[in-house]
Amino acid sequence: MRPAPSVSVRVLRATFGTRLVRGSAVVVVALLGATCHSEKGTGPCVANVLAFVASPSNPTAGVAFSVTVQARDNSGNVVTCFTGNVTISLGTNPGGATLSGTTTSAAVAGVATFSNLSINKSAAGYTLSATATGGSAGSSTGFTVQPGTANKLVITFQPPVTITAGQVISPPIVVTAQDASGNTAIFSNPITLVITAGSGSPGAALTGTTTQPASSGVATFFDLKIDKSGTGYTLSAIAAGLTGTATNGFTVVAGAVDHLAFSVQPTGATAATTIAPPVQVTAQDAGNNTVSTFTGAVTVAITAGTGTAGAALTGTTTATVANGHVVNGVATFNDLKIDLAGSTYTLTATSGTVTAATSFTFNITIGTVDHFAFTVQPNGTTGGAIINNAQGGVKVTAQDAANNTVTGFTGSVTISLVTGPSATGALTGTTTATVANGRLVNGVATFNDLKIDKNGTGYRLLATATGVTAGLSNAFDIAVGPLDHLVFTAQPNNAAATATITPPVQVTAQDAGNNTVTSFTGSVTVAITAGTGTAGALLSGGASVQATASSGVATFGTLSIDKVGNNYTLTATATGATAGTSAPFNISIGAATRFAFTVQPSGATAGQNLTPPVQVAAQDAGGNTVPTFTGPVTVAITAGSGTAGALLSGGASVTVAAATSGVATFQGAQALSIDKATANPYTLTASGALTSATSAPFTITVGGLSQFAFTVQPTSTVAGAVINGAGGVQVTAQDAAGN
Repeated sequence: MRPAPSVSVRVLRATFGTRLVRGSAVVVVALLGATCHSEKGTGPCVANVLAFVASPSNPTAGVAFSVTVQARDNSGNVVTCFTGNVTISLGTNPGGATLSGTTTSAAVAGVATFSNLSINKSAAGYTLSATATGGSAGSSTGFTVQPGTANKLVITFQPPVTITAGQVISPPIVVTAQDASGNTAIFSNPITLVITAGSGSPGAALTGTTTQPASSGVATFFDLKIDKSGTGYTLSAIAAGLTGTATNGFTVVAGAVDHLAFSVQPTGATAATTIAPPVQVTAQDAGNNTVSTFTGAVTVAITAGTGTAGAALTGTTTATVANGHVVNGVATFNDLKIDLAGSTYTLTATSGTVTAATSFTFNITIGTVDHFAFTVQPNGTTGGAIINNAQGGVKVTAQDAANNTVTGFTGSVTISLVTGPSATGALTGTTTATVANGRLVNGVATFNDLKIDKNGTGYRLLATATGVTAGLSNAFDIAVGPLDHLVFTAQPNNAAATATITPPVQVTAQDAGNNTVTSFTGSVTVAITAGTGTAGALLSGGASVQATASSGVATFGTLSIDKVGNNYTLTATATGATAGTSAPFNISIGAATRFAFTVQPSGATAGQNLTPPVQVAAQDAGGNTVPTFTGPVTVAITAGSGTAGALLSGGASVTVAAATSGVATFQGAQALSIDKATANPYTLTASGALTSATSAPFTITVGGLSQFAFTVQPTSTVAGAVINGAGGVQVTAQDAAGN
């Protein structure tokens, strides 16, 4: 017998490749077949050895590969008559893999072919075992199963069940790129982790290096953080071209308290009304998560420099667990109020060393008018002086319940005076302020011309308007002011001419409010007011009278006026004071005491009536005609005046029997004439029951030639002798009166 051919599978495989090996095997089988056939009938067809024609050449996990097994005898010849079943299984299984595919195949001519085997786990050092009916067996050489192409991601190290917000997730999350069989793939592309949509808390952010390049198919995330607390979080792993995956669910809990935050901001409100909805301040960790375990005290206040200076925040401004205002890390302030209107307020919340919070800006608006307030109080001043003149007047402001100025108020504000036992003056000036009269502007009423006349203590002003609570000023005093004017406090009464006016006239120095300036001791002068009474009248014999004031009062006890007249007034003057004028009064006629020529005798021709007719009046001591006088009045040439021997109207005197209305008129039968021309000026004397009066001097002139008269008569003498001797006879040309 010819020796069986020797087939070196390994050598052929190495030299020619599988195809050649298989070709050789076919050849061998053919040879063996021929051999078996020549030996047919010599014994049973038994395979002593199962031989792998070639081991798998580093197959890819999960990818089908082929294996051929030969049934051989002890000499290594293919037993071509063998047609039994050959079963393939994993021998050495370093990856704990599963062999899939058709693992049992009937041999054909001693050769069993397995064309769809696959191993699901990649690893090095795998071997295959082949077994056949009758106990034959064989093993392949070792081979490596390569991982397949990456097609999915898996979380190979999950996040902890509970993590703290803002802190690094530890231990790190590990994501692996795997092939379809779950083997770690050879993959180096980036892998990204994100918070799975719809999981955890809305708006949460995953920070850190959220995209890592895979190294040998594995990406490790060392510095991930999640900012918001919440439950039911998962993270999704994604990479281009691969099926993503998600982590197991986990919870993010808040970290330690880091800061405060206004979770319900303060909104605009009316002054002194509760801010609504209630302001809420939340204790938060660094990731802005509510720290529900916080039990500290939270205090809110108006942020310095915001809103209106001096504003006050009232209500429960400190929230604690004890007072029920801090619950689960949230401080609630449900009764906050701000008293002063203003814009851009903010609140600041503090709690020990925790970082404070500042709210959004908000405005506090003015409420409706509630009351009046004196925002510029009346100051003490002097009588008759403008109150608060230097400050622009007294100011009254319409305010809401929180004392904010109600700039939209357009009502009418009236000021009145509150008097008392020591405050009895009267208020003058513009006491009503309105928009129309320009004294009410933006809710502020200005009274800039108020005066009180009388000095006193404890005055107050009251501001009122319909429907508004009245405002009462502070108490203030009105003092006596400086000298302002003079006033007749004891007026001159009617009096007879030249008679003393009684009671004594008094002039008082007063301030602008008509209060007596008791400190005044100056000189006061009184005179008849120009244009009043009777022209030319004299006051106590002169133009004026002076008196020194005592305690502000000047007394004139000896005043008199010489001329009768109606509606006299006196004027009082003093340095630095406005003059005062008295009430009008009358000066009446006194008793007749004297005669006076009220129509003086004028020059005339001798023997002719004096014209106009001479009049003699009966007068009182002031020279006023006394109309009640009806007595006789006699006039005569004043002794020693004129020409001696002259006759008045042919006699020594002329008498008017009865004066008419105090005046004797020398006319008609009582017409006056003087017969002798003037050698010296004539005067007439009027006499009777009163003191005589002498007229003004006058002259009598010679009349026209009326007659001749022998002023040296011829005397008897002897014939032929010169009559009257050397002196002779004289004939004088004379007027009718013999002048």
